[in-house]
Amino acid sequence: MLLACTLFAIARPGALYLQGGGATSTELAKRFIADCKSGTIVVLGQTHKDPKDAKASVEFLKAQGATSVRLEDGDGFIPESLGELGEHLDEAAGIWIPGGDQNLFMKRFGKEWLRETFSALLKRGVNFFGTSAGAMIMSNPMICRNGKEPGTAEVGDGIGLTKILIDTHYKARNRQDRLRDALRQTKGTLAIGLDEKEWIILRDGTIEAFSGKPDKIGFPPGL
Repeated sequence: MLLACTLFAIARPGALYLQGGGATSTELAKRFIADCKSGTIVVLGQTHKDPKDAKASVEFLKAQGATSVRLEDGDGFIPESLGELGEHLDEAAGIWIPGGDQNLFMKRFGKEWLRETFSALLKRGVNFFGTSAGAMIMSNPMICRNGKEPGTAEVGDGIGLTKILIDTHYKARNRQDRLRDALRQTKGTLAIGLDEKEWIILRDGTIEAFSGKPDKIGFPPGL
C-alpha cells in the first residue's frame, strides 16, 4: 500500500494557476507557492520586451513567502542555451509567466521546444502560473490578438498545456465575442474567459478551484 501511495504521489501532475490580468491575487500566488513546497520557482520574463523587467515578479513572490526564486532574463536563445535553460527548469518546482506579449514569448523559445519541455515538466509535477498573456499562452491553439473585425480573434500556436482555450481581461475589454469566435475557428469545445483579478486552477484537465465568475464555456452546469 505504501508503494502504491508513493507511486501515486510521484505521478501527480502539476497544476495551471491562471489569472485574467490586473493586480496579481495574493491568494492565488500563495496557493501556487504552497503547491511548490519550498522548491525553486523560475520566473520567465520573455513575455516582456526586456525580460529583466520581470524582476518585479521575483520581488512579489518573495513578498508572498517564496524562499527560492530565480529569474531567467535572456532575450534570445540558441539550441545550446535552450539546453542549459532546460537543465535549470528540471530543478524547478514551479514556473511563473507574467503578462506581456504571448507571441513574443512563443517566438523567443519556439513552439517545439516549449511543448516538449513544458509538457514533460507538467507531467512530472511542476506547477505553472500565468496571468494575462501568461495565462493565454498555456492553451493550444491560443488567442494571439484581436482579429481584423470587431469581436473576432487571431489564433495561433500556444504551448499546449491545456486544450481549454483561455482569454483574459475578459469583461474589462469586452472579449466575450472574441473568445467565442476563437472557439469556432479552432473547433474546440471548452473555453474559459477570465476577467481581471479572476483566477482558476486546472489540474489534469479539471477545475480544482476558481474565484469570481469566470465564463466557463462548454463545461457542465455547476462547475
